Amino acid sequence: MAERTRRTFRWRATRGSFAVARRAAAAKQAGCTCGIAEPRRIEFWGAHAPRVRVLAPSPETIFHADLADFEKFAIARARSPAREARALPRVCRARNPRNLPVSFSAMNSGNSTRSTKWLNRFAWLTCVATLLLICSGGMVTSKNVGLAVPDWPTTFGYNMFLFPISRWVGGILFEHTHRLMGSLVGFLTIILAVWLWLREDRQWLRNMAVIALIGVILQGILGGLRVTMMKDEIGIFHACIAQAFLGLLVVIALVTTNFWRMLTDQRIDAQKFAPIKTLAITITIAIYVQLALGATMRHQHRDLAILDFPTANGAWIPDTTPISLAKINAWRDARGLSDVTAFQIWLQMAHRFLAVVIAIAVIAFCLHVRRDVPRFAALKRLSLFWVALVGCQVALGAWTIWSNKAADVATAHVALGAGMLSFGVSISAICWQISQRALGRPAAAGPGAPHSEPVPA
Repeated sequence: MAERTRRTFRWRATRGSFAVARRAAAAKQAGCTCGIAEPRRIEFWGAHAPRVRVLAPSPETIFHADLADFEKFAIARARSPAREARALPRVCRARNPRNLPVSFSAMNSGNSTRSTKWLNRFAWLTCVATLLLICSGGMVTSKNVGLAVPDWPTTFGYNMFLFPISRWVGGILFEHTHRLMGSLVGFLTIILAVWLWLREDRQWLRNMAVIALIGVILQGILGGLRVTMMKDEIGIFHACIAQAFLGLLVVIALVTTNFWRMLTDQRIDAQKFAPIKTLAITITIAIYVQLALGATMRHQHRDLAILDFPTANGAWIPDTTPISLAKINAWRDARGLSDVTAFQIWLQMAHRFLAVVIAIAVIAFCLHVRRDVPRFAALKRLSLFWVALVGCQVALGAWTIWSNKAADVATAHVALGAGMLSFGVSISAICWQISQRALGRPAAAGPGAPHSEPVPA
């Protein structure tokens, strides 16, 4: 079999007619092979008796034919990439050959590709808006201004969207802006859910859109209850759901990309890849638990339980006996700081210990990827970025303590934690998709992904 190449012929199909290769990519020889799982393409196999498989926007629209059956076939031969690029507009047109088993049950026009791209862009826009909303909520919590606006869903009796800008001052500015951003994310999520429901054929993805819609409604209700009931437990739950909601949106955005569809053609050793997938999922769960611990500490609205780093009250393992706690609280009272309990001290210590575990695990994951799947460039890059995020997050955590929990530093710590979770969710989803393919199970591919079938020789 000839060497695999990424150069393919793209095609566009319309109802009642068949047009192939509106734009032709350069290929150096007729008997090239393309194994990239990208929909709307033509694949070439063999060197002596070339055969062609055409994939339409749905798995049902597939047929095979001999290369000689095409009325015209233009292949751009070039020695340099620049000449190959200039050869791209060359058109190869072909009519449907006779007696070909063609099924056009799910024919789409060329506009479907453009629609999918805009859907993906809108999904990423919703993710960015949600991340900014989490940053806004972190600033509200850091400044302890969550109750600056005492009523909900109104704002000092005004319609939330008609509240005078002249009164956006102090803590009201942060809380009211957070509410408006929450409304924006809600509207974006509604649009995204409807868009996915109308355009997507994958039922599981449509279900995820419904879950996202339910999640954003739940978040709005929890935010209102936090104001009206003034319960810190609701605030903690509100923060945890926000992180899970962001992770869900990231998955939705990821699975609507062409990159996701191309994952089905990755050739990975299932035995070597299984530990990588397990490690990625475990790290992601640990990061979520870490974010929950951080939310619990932040929503207590108290001063730092431990004021030094990397030690804890001058020791590596803090002494929380009643006598030691009495001395610590006496020292804090003299400086106008709130008293602490043994639970609060050990809660922060658990946050520190888990941070060390996560950092070691992420580094180990990166090393595993580089050793066991060195040809998977995308996963290698993501793992390196993940390691960089861990380093920055540890530095921000230390800076939060050294700055006595400055609002901007603490908020940046929250935002970067959300970014780490997003990377973890993305990497876990990618590993899951590849492992399903490696084990021979149906992969969660895109609407245009082909069925798993033997490649003709």
